[in-house]
Amino acid sequence: MELRDVIASRVDQSVTQRILQRGSVLLETAVGTMDVGQVRQPAALCRVIDLQRARYHSNGVPLDTVFEFEHPDPHDYFVNPQPRRGRHERE
Repeated sequence: MELRDVIASRVDQSVTQRILQRGSVLLETAVGTMDVGQVRQPAALCRVIDLQRARYHSNGVPLDTVFEFEHPDPHDYFVNPQPRRGRHERE
């Protein structure tokens, strides 16, 4: 499931599960509700999911885009090094 498909996240837990810091994380989507399952610290997981959803942005490049490498012309990047002078070389 992708983050852009998640509308909301919520925790489903009983009182005992709340004391034990366990519970189910439910993700609401347009298709329906998906149960992630029993996890430790479900509220923390929901916060992480919500933060990632807030940061999510589409860069406009489809995931099936193929990028090809174009080798640059080697003459454009050829650099002549400066001659080095040794310690014992006279000037």
